[in-house]
Parts: sequence; C-alpha cells; structure tokens
Amino acid sequence: MKFLFVANTHPDPAQGASGCDLNMIAALRALGHEVDAVWTGGWPRRIAHHNLHQLLELPRWFRRVVLEKCAAKRYDVVEVNQPHAWLAAKAFREARLPGVFVNRSHGWESRSWEAVEKFEHDTRPLGKRLAATILRRFLARHNRLVTRYSDGIVVETDGDRDAVLSEGGCRNVLVLPPGIAGDFLAPLPPPDPARFRRVIHAASFSTHKAPEVVAAAMRRLARETDFELTWVAQESAHPAIRALLGVEADRVCLSGWVPTDGLRGLLDRHGFFLQPSYFEGFSLAFVQAMARGGIVLGSEIDCMLQTIRHGESGFLFAPGASDPLADTIIRLAAEPARCLAVSRAARAVAEGMTWQKAALRFEEFSRMLAASQSPQPNACQTSSRRADRS
Repeated sequence: MKFLFVANTHPDPAQGASGCDLNMIAALRALGHEVDAVWTGGWPRRIAHHNLHQLLELPRWFRRVVLEKCAAKRYDVVEVNQPHAWLAAKAFREARLPGVFVNRSHGWESRSWEAVEKFEHDTRPLGKRLAATILRRFLARHNRLVTRYSDGIVVETDGDRDAVLSEGGCRNVLVLPPGIAGDFLAPLPPPDPARFRRVIHAASFSTHKAPEVVAAAMRRLARETDFELTWVAQESAHPAIRALLGVEADRVCLSGWVPTDGLRGLLDRHGFFLQPSYFEGFSLAFVQAMARGGIVLGSEIDCMLQTIRHGESGFLFAPGASDPLADTIIRLAAEPARCLAVSRAARAVAEGMTWQKAALRFEEFSRMLAASQSPQPNACQTSSRRADRS
C-alpha cells in the first residue's frame, strides 16, 4: 500500500507526537509499504499566535499539501494529524480522490481543554481569558468537521474514541496506542535495588503535565528522604521549575532534553517515574519507563488506566494529588522485593506494545476502510476498535 503522512510537527524522535509518527512510518516501511511524509518546516507561517494559526492558517496548509501531493501521486491512505485537517478531508472528498482519508489524533483537543480547566489557575487578564475561550469554541468546530469528512479516525484511548463518536460524524474509529521503540525493549541491566531510591520526572513543562503536582511531591521527598531526584524538561522552563521547587530546588537535578540513549540510561538508573498528568493523548514517556523496569506513579486518566494495573504494574492516583505519590514512594522504597516484582510486571506489559504490532493493526484498519469505501458521505459502518492490551 502507498501511504501519505502529513503532520504540523518537526520529525523529532524525542518528541511525543512526531516520535510516534516516525516510528509508525518506519514500522509500515518494514512491512513493505511505501510511505511518503510531509512535515512542518520551510513553509511560511504568517500568524504567530498559536490558536489563531490553528484556526485560520493550518487548515489551509493541510489542504494545499494534500491536494498537491495527491495530484502528483496516487495514495491508498492519506493520514493527516490534528482536527485542523478538516479542510483537507473536505477537499479530498469533494475532489473524489482515490484512496481513503484518515485523521490521526494524539489527544482529542476538546477533552484536553476540559481536563486542564478543572485544575488550571489562569492568571492572565480577563480580556485574554475571554478571547481564549471564544477561540477554543471556534477550534472545537474543527473536531466536529474532521469527523464529518474523514473516512476514518485514529485515536489512542477509549475516552478519545467515545468523544469522536459523540461528534456524530464518521463511525470508523481505531483505538491505537503507540508502540515502544526497540531501543527501550533492549535487555535490562542486572537488578539494582539502589535504583528504587531514585525518582525521575521527564516531560515537557506544560499545564496538562501537572508540574505543580510533580514539584509538590519532589519537595516532600527532598525534605523527608535522601532520595536522588531528577527532573527532565526543556531548558527554557528551568527557571519556572526552580520557582515551583522553592527552597528544595538545590536537591533536584534539572536536565534539559537528552537523546534516546541518554534517556534510556536515566530510566535505567531511576526506579520511580512520576507522571501525574491531568490529560494525555497517550504519553510515550511512561511506557518507556515501564519498558526499562521503572515503577510509574501516574494519574487515573485513560491511557494509564488502559495500561497499568494499580498495585501490580504501577500505581495510579486521582489527578491533582501529590502526597499519595510521595507516600507510596517512601513506603515502597522500604520493600525492595515488592519493587522488583512491580518492575518485572511493568516490563512485561511494555513488551507487548511494539510498533510492529501497532503498524499491523493500522494496516488492517486501512484495508477495512478501503474495502468498505462508499460514495455516500459518512456511510461507513461502525468499527470501533479497543486497544489490544495483550
């Protein structure tokens, strides 16, 4: 089959969304498929404001790229990221181009906003907050439109699937969690009980990652234990992180982004991985930590509920809670045998999440769409696929 991937990200394997796309492309090519990809870069962006860019400029860029590529070459599957691809999906349908159009979401945006707003303390002036609210309403329209015009939708969690179906458009929805790159499934180093006195958080510094919860847990651990604490995030965020950590900032090792080998090494050294996010599409970070035998302390949100058995292969808590995370780490550190058991269970879960497996499921979904393609808008049959947790 011939695939076209279009994404408004840079092809950076260290970043969540683009890392997922790069690995999926490589896995499809390994299966013998032909894959072309178009990434952001080199094209003129005239609107600096992020939300206005997504509202006014990005849909037209997606449309132009898809029509230009499909005019030059026939594709069996065109996959475009984000709901802002709605205009490309509409143009694809109206032009009656061969193949099928698939929209890929790494986190259904309207759900993300709803989850974060419960905890976010927006200190911006009232005018800016009102403007953001109005813009989000217009952007939410993109979600509805992309489900209307796409032949299929790919999401990463059951909750996102339900949100897509509630939009009332296309009913072909594939729940496809990301795989884990082979580097992270390499053999583990010999068991080292000392790693369970080290705690790490590695994620972009943004509201939905709950950095204030991470900071509260680390402040507590810094005051009450001699654990090694590490926080990996973009260097531009380090001043804000230090402010959150307060007087305990000197007890936490701050690191900028590291290459894959460096991250794997850090995960091998640390026994506990903090990820108390308010919302995730499907974070690669916590499953990478599981692949390296790390014990994840996360939130009761879709992607973690689908992956982690509380108390068996990790630990899950209500979003916004910090003391339960710290309490659990302190208690477990005194039980090395249990730590090793949870570590082994986490690794076993991760071993079932490969990119080859994900690519095979996407291939099957694409063939189903092609076989059931209908000239009538939205005349597709329901095919909601749950994540394979084996």
